[in-house]
Amino acid sequence: MSDSSPKPMGSDDERLLRELEQRLDDHEPPMQVLADLLAGRADRRMGLFQRAGDTVLGYRLVRILGAGGMGVTYAGMGADGSEVAVKLVADVTGAVRERFEQECRLLRSLEHSAIVRYRASAVLDDDCGVLVMDLIRGRDLDSLLREALQQEPPTSGPAAMLLHEVRERGTDVVQSPRYRRRILRLLTAVAEGLHHSHLRGIVHRDIKPANILVHD
Repeated sequence: MSDSSPKPMGSDDERLLRELEQRLDDHEPPMQVLADLLAGRADRRMGLFQRAGDTVLGYRLVRILGAGGMGVTYAGMGADGSEVAVKLVADVTGAVRERFEQECRLLRSLEHSAIVRYRASAVLDDDCGVLVMDLIRGRDLDSLLREALQQEPPTSGPAAMLLHEVRERGTDVVQSPRYRRRILRLLTAVAEGLHHSHLRGIVHRDIKPANILVHD
């Protein structure tokens, strides 16, 4: 049974509502007012795609790794030459800010070799949320499985070792003890990382191959 009760508004929502009401009181065309407000939000998000070369929390943004509904993720470089992933999220205000800061605190509490390491986080003066973590060079398990099915496995790294034998020797290889041990080692690492978070009362809620990285 779904909850149809209204959700509380954050400070950003309240600000937009006040601006909407004020402009309507000034007898501006309603559709133009709505278009302007929505475009303003879109512009702030699009601005995240133009940050390459900037330095954020001491990390230089090098190139875009990906983007989703919540923001844009860059490959970054620390002053010591370390490689990081820097996620930028627009309009982190009100309830969104509270949730963002809580999730960052939870990530900071996790220290395990199977969990990507937290580096830093903050909400900037322009309400841009920043989360910095180690950069993992590798592939997600979903894309690796798809390539295995298409007979186009990668050419190097642990993932290639898992898929190479299937391509060269056929699917019968998956029944061999050695191959099973390799798969079990991968699954064991994932399970141990989840167990570490569960002991701290943290549940991922979105475990799937696309969210599991196999390093090079």
